[in-house]
Amino acid sequence: MIPAAFDKTVAVTKLSIAAPCIEILADTGEVLATASAAFYLGDDGDYIVTNWHNLAGVNPLTGVPLSSSRRYPASVRIIGRHMYDDVWNVPITFEISIRHGHDGRYNWKQHPLFVNKVDVAAIRIPDNIKLKLVHANSDIWTSPVIKGPRDEIFVLGYPLNISGGVNYPLWKRASIASEPSEDINGLPKYLIDTASRKGMSGAPFFYRSHVHLTNDDKLSVGQTAQIFYGIYSGRLVELGDSVADPIAAQIGTVWKPAAVAEVVNHGTSPTL
Repeated sequence: MIPAAFDKTVAVTKLSIAAPCIEILADTGEVLATASAAFYLGDDGDYIVTNWHNLAGVNPLTGVPLSSSRRYPASVRIIGRHMYDDVWNVPITFEISIRHGHDGRYNWKQHPLFVNKVDVAAIRIPDNIKLKLVHANSDIWTSPVIKGPRDEIFVLGYPLNISGGVNYPLWKRASIASEPSEDINGLPKYLIDTASRKGMSGAPFFYRSHVHLTNDDKLSVGQTAQIFYGIYSGRLVELGDSVADPIAAQIGTVWKPAAVAEVVNHGTSPTL
């Protein structure tokens, strides 16, 4: 995917700029996979947040390589947008190695407690890559909102490497399928009901509505609530759960915002 030329006449939703496409590269330069991600502001700088299995190159449940060539990721190419000369919507493409050059250790982070059981990974954008980004977790206007089953949320990603026309993510609707305050199987995740395809892994979820209940049970009309609500990691059938159950094809997993923050700010380097 090649970023389109910048067009000053195009106005875009700020949320779209927070969700870049990523390409997972082998040491040969081969593109092993395309996936989705989010720009994220951590305590020590800018990060790319995506799924653990995207950067590890293996199924987190079985350890089996995901690439048909059985090659492992060596770097990640980020294709997105940032601000330049006080104007949003400027295309950017850059690569980050997923290993330290001096000792070969992985330079991305996994969950400090649950490690690969939480399918979230974060890699810091080096300081020498100067960007002004829209961060999914901090630069989006938010308002305290009560959310529950049946509420509509949006996933911003790149199914089958399809973009929104000029390398912006597609917006796909989903509904919350489980109580978001409850963990699933002891892990910090909730379930959503949506139809998705490969390439959506690592996509950010947002709650966005003009009508909503605030935390003090008051109805707010007209003032838009936009809230980062987690990172998508695929349908249950793709993750190896409930494969025989047809409903698994429409039920997906989203890792809670608190779990994402734990990976970014307190995560540990994997030893694969």
